[in-house]
Amino acid sequence: MADAIGFLQQTEQRPNDLQNDREYLSEWPPVDDRRESEKFAQRKRQKLDRVEEGRQFGEPESERVLWARPALARWWRKRQKATNLKDSTNMPKSDNPNTLLRYVASLPEGKSYLKQQISALKEKVVSHPGNAVLHAALASYYDLLQDTSSALNNLNIASKLDPQDKNIAWLHLKVQRGKDLEDKRSFLQERLLQQPPVEHKMAQPVEVERHHCSTLGAKEFLFEYCMTGTPVVITGLVETMTTVPWNFQHIKEVVGNKTTSLKRMVKESTEWAKLEPACSMKINDFIDSLNSLQEPLYLFDWSIPTHAPELAKELVIPKYFAGDFLQRTAPESLYHDSWPSLFIAPAGLHSDLHVDAFGSNFWMALFHGRKRWTFFSREDVPLLYPHYEDSLDLVFDTDLSCPDFDKHPLLSRAIPLQCILEPGELLFVPHGCPHRVENLEDSLAVSANFVDLSNLQVVLEELEEMLC
Repeated sequence: MADAIGFLQQTEQRPNDLQNDREYLSEWPPVDDRRESEKFAQRKRQKLDRVEEGRQFGEPESERVLWARPALARWWRKRQKATNLKDSTNMPKSDNPNTLLRYVASLPEGKSYLKQQISALKEKVVSHPGNAVLHAALASYYDLLQDTSSALNNLNIASKLDPQDKNIAWLHLKVQRGKDLEDKRSFLQERLLQQPPVEHKMAQPVEVERHHCSTLGAKEFLFEYCMTGTPVVITGLVETMTTVPWNFQHIKEVVGNKTTSLKRMVKESTEWAKLEPACSMKINDFIDSLNSLQEPLYLFDWSIPTHAPELAKELVIPKYFAGDFLQRTAPESLYHDSWPSLFIAPAGLHSDLHVDAFGSNFWMALFHGRKRWTFFSREDVPLLYPHYEDSLDLVFDTDLSCPDFDKHPLLSRAIPLQCILEPGELLFVPHGCPHRVENLEDSLAVSANFVDLSNLQVVLEELEEMLC
């Protein structure tokens, strides 16, 4: 337990990381108001490739080593200013720099630029074979071109040359994880090709088990569901979780005058669940305009202890989560006050396929509306074509609403689990399980990530790597 607390008490984000984010974002996107860029520096999840711009290897100021992302952003910005080209026509409708850079890197012109930079860096590596920064920079270009093998080869060299460099270590970890996923997928693909051809279609979903709280003890929940990684819907529980009934009107009365950040779905996003910052709005106004907004917006994962202590006093956490180690850490520790959190969404909005962070388990209690949950076991992750972008959060490009089996044939081998969560029900999602959530009706929910005996070791390993 002492080891667990040691990891959980680490600082969430180092001060230098914020400054590095600002330096990076000064290149992308090209906005007039610096505050628009700085809002992206306030992310919870650790990002990569952040201090590369200022790295040198003993050459003049003009010869600084620029890693791929800031270099590509700078090149694109100059290209748009210097020409009347229309290659921005199909840009994603996003303000997120990494979403936009991914699009730029996919263009023929973007790929050509990255390959030119690779050729130039290779020449420098020949002249400076013992320079870790050069090998790491070269790897970052290969990574953007999705040449994982070449990126990993250069990172193996860079890590040996400078094992203490944390930025190299982060990129090395991300690329290594990506390569492991590619290898697993290639193995499964070969096995699939050896089998007789069949019509590709999604497997019939398996219905999630339901269990009434009156016949489900805490010990049974831990050993039959948490320890086995089995999801379950617990009924008859939510009405006992608050000292007064929770509905939209009550939320407005208690915290309606508070202003919150809202999110929106961006199909091409590189972000977790494909949700990106949209705007800020008073909660009163947001609830009143749920069905009249120009685009659907999501109050997503709004920390109740941090932002609404008045609501936190009304909440009673169910006995099944009394063993949460996060709540046994010191105040102000990492994730101590992050949850429970509030979710409010209009009908029709969804969060795309994602996995909850740092190996945490997850529960959601639904107070109003209905949600369709579709998720998969940890073992099925390689079948869903995940990859890594600019963090250690998996990104899934598969569209479960309209699967492309020519592009993603392994999808037909994945076994979805599904349930429609009704008001008054609570859903448990085991750690590592990818899931997609559709709001079938306007919805009000509370959720939390948690750590218990079933996932403690996984969480320790994840946080140790995050905070190295």
